[in-house]
Amino acid sequence: MLKKNIPFEKIAWLNIVVCGKFHYENYALNLQELGALKCLYFSHKRTSFSKIPKQNKVNHPLKEVLLHLHLYLIKEFALSHLLPIYHWIWELELSRSFVAAPVNLFLLHGNCRRAMLIARSQGNIVVGEAVNAHPNQLQTTLLNEAKLFHLSNQDADEGGKKIIRDAKLCDYLLTPSFSVKESYVKEGFDPERIFVLPYGLNKKINSVSRVRHLKGNFNLLYVGQIFLRKGLHRYIQFLRDNQALLPIKTIDLTLVGRPNPDYLAALREQNYPFHHISHIANNEMIEYMKNFDALILPSIEDGFGMVVVEAMAAGIPVLVSKHAGASDLVNEIGGGYIFDPFDEKSMFNALKNCMENGPPPVKCVDLSWAMYSQKLLQILSKVRNEHNPIAA
Repeated sequence: MLKKNIPFEKIAWLNIVVCGKFHYENYALNLQELGALKCLYFSHKRTSFSKIPKQNKVNHPLKEVLLHLHLYLIKEFALSHLLPIYHWIWELELSRSFVAAPVNLFLLHGNCRRAMLIARSQGNIVVGEAVNAHPNQLQTTLLNEAKLFHLSNQDADEGGKKIIRDAKLCDYLLTPSFSVKESYVKEGFDPERIFVLPYGLNKKINSVSRVRHLKGNFNLLYVGQIFLRKGLHRYIQFLRDNQALLPIKTIDLTLVGRPNPDYLAALREQNYPFHHISHIANNEMIEYMKNFDALILPSIEDGFGMVVVEAMAAGIPVLVSKHAGASDLVNEIGGGYIFDPFDEKSMFNALKNCMENGPPPVKCVDLSWAMYSQKLLQILSKVRNEHNPIAA
């Protein structure tokens, strides 16, 4: 049960709107128990958010049903053409059921414009939650990277324009990291109206305990989707060119995650051996991570990177790109090393220090979703009390 460090609300004042369920499944119940949650609008299977009372949730699952049916029958064939239609169905259903609250938190996915306009037209507050960097900043980075390495830009996001459109309707933005906030500031958003709140975890991190001795193989792990934005092409090139100079000469690299087939093929063409595993169950991941000496997250852009928190919970050090939002967390509490994925010397020093010295100490900190929900309510309560309307 959530510790109620903030007063129970007599009148619910907050809506959450998400196409899917995202991380809200971890803390929406906390908001309802504190009396803040008026309604959660989502699109997922009927058993999702089962503990939240019916009067506090509205599920429009048709989009998810169509998407899963599509992937089951024809996999990703024509998905880029039909996905916008699936999102349009969700947006239409949402607009017909949506009743605005004083504060409305939308996941920025480019498919909530109608509901946002309803909220704004009634003088209510619209907060957009941005997961990744501003689409313009992201696409510029990816296009430059694709040209430099002669790769196709498999990460091209046709929904980016809609995300930009919806972001302009927001009174405030919520981001998981300072890097995401900075990307929106560069595109003209007011930094005073952007809040940073790193994601939570369902347990406390007490220490990162793994200390290496300079013998045997160094077992290096990557977990996540495998495509251009994750920067694996740069890190594998770095390992290929610098392995002989490192304190431990034999590095066993394992990639876990769903790949873009063309990108995975391009990684194999770099002539550096690695293992690829398509999937490890979420409930087995932390235990699986304990088999490795360190986790890498070499992203050239990443809104946060929950795998970093999981690796800390597993007790292994992390090597994190400074362009991943989780680098904020490493800076704050320790447990690993931060590097620049565009600088081989920086990558070398981070890995060398990890091999020779193990992880830096970790501050004992509560990263639970219960704590996250309390911090979120503090932010949104302040917004509610101090809001000064601006033109969209």
